[in-house]
Amino acid sequence: MEFTFFIVCPPGLESLAKSELVGKLSSRLAYKAFPPITLIQGGLEIELPLMHGLELNYWLRIPSRILIRLKTQTCRDLPKLYSLLSKIPWRDYLQQNNVKFKVSSSNSRLIHTKRIEQTSIEAFEKYCQNHKLALYHQKKNYPQQTIYLRFDNDQLTISLDTTGDHLHKRGWSSHRGHAGIRENFAFACLEFLRNERETMLSLYDPMCGSATFLSEFLNQNKPLLNRKFSFHYWKNIPSIEIAVKPTVKLKAFGNDWNKDVLIPHEKGDFSLTNLDFFKIEKTPSDFIIMNPPYGKRIKIPVEPQRYFKNIYQKLESLSPRACGIIIPETFAKSLPATRQLSFNQNGIRVKFLVFEF
Repeated sequence: MEFTFFIVCPPGLESLAKSELVGKLSSRLAYKAFPPITLIQGGLEIELPLMHGLELNYWLRIPSRILIRLKTQTCRDLPKLYSLLSKIPWRDYLQQNNVKFKVSSSNSRLIHTKRIEQTSIEAFEKYCQNHKLALYHQKKNYPQQTIYLRFDNDQLTISLDTTGDHLHKRGWSSHRGHAGIRENFAFACLEFLRNERETMLSLYDPMCGSATFLSEFLNQNKPLLNRKFSFHYWKNIPSIEIAVKPTVKLKAFGNDWNKDVLIPHEKGDFSLTNLDFFKIEKTPSDFIIMNPPYGKRIKIPVEPQRYFKNIYQKLESLSPRACGIIIPETFAKSLPATRQLSFNQNGIRVKFLVFEF
């Protein structure tokens, strides 16, 4: 039986997420023919067997979460909403009564999200009373499940979250700096820099800070086995056996002028140096990636336009095969990038510029 899954990802990263999905279906789930993938603003839709859709939580790096679609139907009033939610076979999935509803509405008669949420809670509580979900939950300490209600032109889509905590929470220890990049954005930049190359076996970040790029690079083929997902607390879900295949050895190199930020990474799997970026004489890898300070949270020595131009000139002198750098959109226009990717980083519109020398 096929189920519809909606893979939520940050706006602007949908195409990269689709490429990653195709790659993971092939390499991790052994798909030779791919089901249709619908690219929608903010995510991807795909029909898969239940266990395959759930297993994607272990492998996908760019998305933020994975929802399973339960029902889509016209709904223009609260009594209809109550009726629809009362008829969803919740006990096929859930064995608890502590849920929360996340509601969004666009171009629909039902627009008052608080009233929608209250009606939804009442309908779910009534269902729980009739099917004894509440009694079962009293014996368990399960985390809250999330149900998504989306109204669009009076079409209601009911979805259940399979993920729980945001997928950027990988489950392994990490150190987040003052202006660190979120893990799923870091991985998206890596994929954009890679550009389908099979030979990107090493990576250098000369302003590594929290070393998120390096960690994502080294762990890209590892499943997220050190964390729980929402579906782990569902009813009658068998254990998923994750096959970890051997992969080629990857090498990562980091540098930062601030020795203090390097201390948490000293026992990591990458080589570290403590140099001024502008005094680096050679690169240990043909691929460089950077997220330099923008002058907001961390001060920079000169005005931003000059600073980013200096970085570009230094990168050019190092002559890597390719390098990628995150720069605020305002200052990116003057640099001759080969390719660029736009997204929002910590509330700032930025571009990830790739230069191929």
